[in-house]
Amino acid sequence: MSKSTLAVLVLGALVVTLVLSSGPAQAQDKWKKGALIGGGVGLLFGDGLGGIIKGAAIGGGIGALGEHGRRGEHAKRDARTGAMIGGGVGLLTGGGLGDALGGALIGGAGGAIYVGTRD
Repeated sequence: MSKSTLAVLVLGALVVTLVLSSGPAQAQDKWKKGALIGGGVGLLFGDGLGGIIKGAAIGGGIGALGEHGRRGEHAKRDARTGAMIGGGVGLLTGGGLGDALGGALIGGAGGAIYVGTRD
């Protein structure tokens, strides 16, 4: 198993555990906890600072999507918007399908995190 596959599995397991274990009183901190966990996994398995930033973005986005109520609904809506914009930019820059998917992933995570910081 490659290092990147292991990192994705570890990040996914940690963030899913975080989202499922947080009660409604802790909902507003899910995106922050996800970002910290994702950044830590990015540090361990990523490419230095770039791995930390990507891990934090993805972890924070997953955490924000797990929020309840209005914040969770807004996170999902903004994640869809961010994914469409990021995917479009990745495709238009000539990177092909790989860059489009990467742009959609980071854009969606950023859109979801935006809700956590504004509500």
